[in-house]
Parts: sequence; structure tokens; C-alpha cells
Amino acid sequence: EVLANRRKPLRLGYHMVKCRSQRELDAKSTLTDAMRAERTFFDNHPIWSKEDKEKKKTGIIALTKRLSILLVERIRVALPSIKYELQLQRELTTKEFKRLGGETAASDANQMRAEVVRVIAEYTTLLRQSARGNYGNAMLAKRAELRLFGEAQTIFRSLKDEVAATQPRFEDSIFIERLTAEMAAFRGRELPGFTNSQVFYGFMVQNIEQWRPWVEDCRQHYVAAARAVSDNLAQALAPTYPALAVEIRQRAHGIMDRYGDVVAEKLDDVFAKESDPYTTNESMLELINRIRQKNFELALKAVISSAPPGSMMASNQNAKNTAKTHVKHQLGRWYMQTHGVNTTSKVEDMCTLLQAYWDVATKRLVDNVCMTLEHDFTNAVLKEVENECFLFAAEYSNPEKELDLQRLFREDPAIVELRRAAKAKEKRLTQALEAIKQFAPDVVAARPNADKAPKALPPGFFQQPELPKGTKTTAPTFYENEPPPPTYLAPNNYQQRAPPPPPPSNKRGTNHISSSTTFNSGGSRPIDHFDTAVAAAPAALAAAPAAIAAAPYALAAAPAALPYAGAMGASPEAIAAAPAALAAAPAALAAAPAAVAAAPAALAAAPAARGLFDGGGLFGESTVSQTRQSPNEFGLFDNGSGASSKIDAKGLFD
Repeated sequence: EVLANRRKPLRLGYHMVKCRSQRELDAKSTLTDAMRAERTFFDNHPIWSKEDKEKKKTGIIALTKRLSILLVERIRVALPSIKYELQLQRELTTKEFKRLGGETAASDANQMRAEVVRVIAEYTTLLRQSARGNYGNAMLAKRAELRLFGEAQTIFRSLKDEVAATQPRFEDSIFIERLTAEMAAFRGRELPGFTNSQVFYGFMVQNIEQWRPWVEDCRQHYVAAARAVSDNLAQALAPTYPALAVEIRQRAHGIMDRYGDVVAEKLDDVFAKESDPYTTNESMLELINRIRQKNFELALKAVISSAPPGSMMASNQNAKNTAKTHVKHQLGRWYMQTHGVNTTSKVEDMCTLLQAYWDVATKRLVDNVCMTLEHDFTNAVLKEVENECFLFAAEYSNPEKELDLQRLFREDPAIVELRRAAKAKEKRLTQALEAIKQFAPDVVAARPNADKAPKALPPGFFQQPELPKGTKTTAPTFYENEPPPPTYLAPNNYQQRAPPPPPPSNKRGTNHISSSTTFNSGGSRPIDHFDTAVAAAPAALAAAPAAIAAAPYALAAAPAALPYAGAMGASPEAIAAAPAALAAAPAALAAAPAAVAAAPAALAAAPAARGLFDGGGLFGESTVSQTRQSPNEFGLFDNGSGASSKIDAKGLFD
């Protein structure tokens, strides 16, 4: 039972060998003698000679063959992913080798001069593209640290947020009190009803100076970002020549430091202009109107809320008139406070003007700072760096500079070692791919499954196509003489069958079969499946006792395995239904022996049932006719006299 893989079955089954005894070991028996004695033992054994007639499950020779086939098959399954990984690694190694200089490393003066021109040209081009936000180049697209425009946008957004955070709380009572005191202190010979504008100018000049530290911080970060992008770009273009990269960086740093000081003076001019408040922006007037509208809505809401509840919609005319008078009086009082000729109204108007101009001034300042940095620093630096770099390339084209040129192209020993290692690795990977091509020319590289590692298959197994989730599959068996178990194909692969006929009604005269019902739309007939089930029943009955005996152990182990059902591919519905199924399993197991005992009688009655149903045409190949209104003519459900002659379908088919 164990050797046949029926008891305690394993995926690859079992194999039996006979080891040398201690006596044979003491007698210095050779391996050849041991294999010969082993084969004689199994051939003459009364049980093993019958169990393994084809000599596939016993003996060291058969085991060697099985293991060799298994190894070859697993290699065959893994080869596509191995080839894919080798190709991927070779591609990455080749790119790294080229990045480190590759085969084109400069060796003489002419190659060095050409390399200087190439690096300078690419450096200036990519630096300009990086500053303008043009990331079409592959290097700029892959490496975020080379994108100057993106870094600048982050710095500008930070400036905007920092300046906006300095906005006073114009509606706060403390601010209003302080503004009232300042307006009173600056009061001169203005006529009643007129406001002293010096309060407005003094307030804006004082608060504009609060923005200067944030603007200076923005300038410093912007210059530092430009230096960092320049350094990274030079290193990326000349990774194997650190002296050349350092020379480019030093020249660029000098230019950026010089223009960083120039742009600081330009930003001082921006603050000088903002210190004299002025605007023709119509949006300031719109903002003033929006602020006043907001204040009116708040006042109106407060006035209506102060009216007696329900008085505005009351049916009593006196109550409604009283509410209207209250609203009119309160709104008039608010209007006189905010728009009349008094101190409160002037403070309210000043708060509105300050808030509106603050919005205009902050937006204008941020825009002017950003444009000044881009125009007076970035554009000027790009132009100056291009001129300086090309002068540098022309300088080193002079033969008198050959010693300095060789100094620029002195390679770092670590880079040389990395390039040598990359070259050796590329060679090994190429040799491995050539070996696969020679011994398995038909293997096509395939990306390995990213979710789980590919499973090695035993000999005789074939790689199944991946099926939709929830589709049941059964792997083929290992041995060729064993019939393969049924395989449930994916829903889009199997041949569509018509649904079974509806169950008969218990009422006489109501049994009918619609003309649209088709029992067989092509392929094998249902009667063929019936014959197959009957033919397989004896083997199933023979295996039933062993299955019943093993069932208690499976039930005992099931609760421990249930938490891992999801990882093994079980659906959430099946996992949710599992506890109820386990609870019902003992009762089903207790009834199993009786069902097995009754099965032979049902099996003996199967031929008669087959003839009965097939003779009635229920398993025919054509569509059932509309004229067949009732199966009573076959006497299946009622003999017409009221006496029961029903066939015990449960006993026949269950």
C-alpha cells in the first residue's frame, strides 16, 4: 500500500532500495555486487516482484533513473526564469561597465581632448535643460537629484508659505486695539472724517521687513541647489575621471558664488520697491468688496439671530412688526459704527485696506523674488558657465597642456577595479547564456512569478497554464500506467453544456419539459458520463474503507490547518463556511459505513436504471419535443391509478 502510494501518499511517491548488510560490508562487497544482489532480491521476492513488475519502484538503478529524470525536469522548468535573470543581469552589468568608462577609456592625448569636449558639451546642455525643467534626457528622467527646476519649485513654495505665515490676525481684538492706538497717535491736522495715510504706510513698511529673512533663506537654498545639481551632473558625466569632475565643479562654483552676491543686491531692490506701497491692481478693489460683503453677512446673521425666535415668520402681525423694527435698528446701528464718521468706522476701513493690500503685496513679492532668481541668477549663470567651460576645453587642447591633461584623466584605482570586475561579470554571464543556448536552444526567457517562487515539477508533470482564481486543478500523475485524475478547466475553456432538466413536480398532470430545454448540445452524451461513473464505482468502493479510517486524523488536523487556508489559495467564502462543515463532519463520518454498505445494492441496480432512462430518451442527442408534455407515460412518477410506483431516486443515485 505504501509503495503503491495509496497509504500515506506523497507527491513523488515512494521508492524501495536494499542496503548492504553489515556482513556484506565486512566482506568488502563492491557496489556492483551490491546492485546485482539487490536486483536478485527484488526479482525473487514473492511480494515485491509482483508489485513492481516494470522495475520502476525498486532498486538503486531505477532510483538513479527516476532522480535523473526529476533533476532534468526541474531544470527544464527553471530554465526560462534563469535565462531571464541572466539576460537582465547582463544588461545591467553592461550599463554599469559603460558608465565606468567601458572600452572607450581615454588612453592618449587626442582621446583625452575629445573626451573633455564631450563631457563639457553634455554638461552645459544638461545643466540648461535641468534649469528649464526639460527632462527629456534619460539621465535627467531617472535621477531626481539632477533636476534643478524641480528643486527650485520646492524652494519657491516654501517661501510662499513662510511669507503667508507672517500675516497679522486682522480680525483679532488685540490687533484692532493696537491699530486704534496707532491711528490716534498719528492723528495730525486732518479734518474730521479724513484718515491719516501715514498709518497705512508705516504699517506696511514695518511688516515688509519681516519677509527679508525668508527671502534671504530662499536665495541661499536656491544657490546651494544649483551647486548640488552642478556637482552631481559633473560626477555623473565623468565618473572615472574625478580630477576632471573637480575642475568643472570648481569653475562652476566660482561663477555661482559671484552671481549669488549679484542677485542678493537685486533682491534688495525688490524690497526697496515694496517699501513704497503702490498698486494699480484691480484685484485689490475686488478683495475690499469681498471683505466688506463678508462683514455685512456676519452682521446680518448676528442681527437675525438676536431677534426673538420665530418672530420673523410669526402669524401675529404685531410680533412680526416688532421683529422688523429690531432688525432695522440693529443693522442701522452696525452701519453707523462701520461706515459713519467715527473712530470705529475708520479703524474698520483701515483693517480692510491693510488686509487687501497685504494679499496683493505678498503675492507680488513672491513672484518678483522667483523671477529675479531665475533671470538674474540662473540665466546669467548658465550663460557664464557655458563660456567658461568652452574656454576650458580650448585651453586644454593646447599641446603645452598635455601634462595637465593627463592629470585630469588620472583614474581612481577603485573605479578601475570596479570596471574590471564588471567586465569579468559580463563575460561570465555571456558564457552562461551561451551554454543555455547550446544545450537548450528552444528555451524562451520568461519573467519569474513575482508573487511566489516557481515550484519545481516532478518527472512527467507538465507546466499548467495559469487559470483564473478559484479554478480547481489536479496535477497529472507521475506514473504513465496510472489514469490521470479529472481536471477542471477554466470557465472559458470548457465546452458549454445545457443545464439539467428541472425536477418533476409532485402534482399529477403538471410535469412537463419545455421545448427550449436541450439535454445535450454537443460532445459526449450524459449517458457516457453515467457509464464512466458506474465503471469507476468499484474502485471507489474498494478505497472507501481506507478513506474512512484516515478521516478522523484529517478532521483532527483540520482546525490547525484552517488559519493557513487563505495562504494556500482558499476563497474567503470557503474559509467562512469551513467551521460549519467541520462541525457537521463527525455526523457524516458516522453515517459513512452504512452508505458504503448500501452502495453495492445501488450499483447492482444501475444497469436497469440506465436502460430505463436511456430507453425513455432522456439521454438522447436531440432537443426534447414540445409534444412530450409529461413523463408519466413511462410510469416514472405515477401509474395513473393513484397507487405509488415511483422509483426511489435517492436510493438509486445518491
